Amino acid sequence: MFELIPVFAFFAAIAVFLFSPLIAIVIGIVRIAKYNSAKSLRAMNPDSYTDEDMKDFKKSIIAAFVTALVLGFVVISVVILLGEEITYM
Repeated sequence: MFELIPVFAFFAAIAVFLFSPLIAIVIGIVRIAKYNSAKSLRAMNPDSYTDEDMKDFKKSIIAAFVTALVLGFVVISVVILLGEEITYM
């Protein structure tokens, strides 16, 4: 049983690499939800969040989706590269 732990760790690292764009998208969606709740809370109580806080929320949303896009390109590129390498072996 213990000899399978390194195998699971190896495949877990591969899974995290392959699913990293999806993880970044989920983080972006969570940040959108936080932004929407902050926006509604600010509408009820204007002193709860400043303009800088709202800008920071927007920046983090943009950063999460740009990160997802870049990671998506990297993952797709690596998959294509490895696929071509296996083809030419």
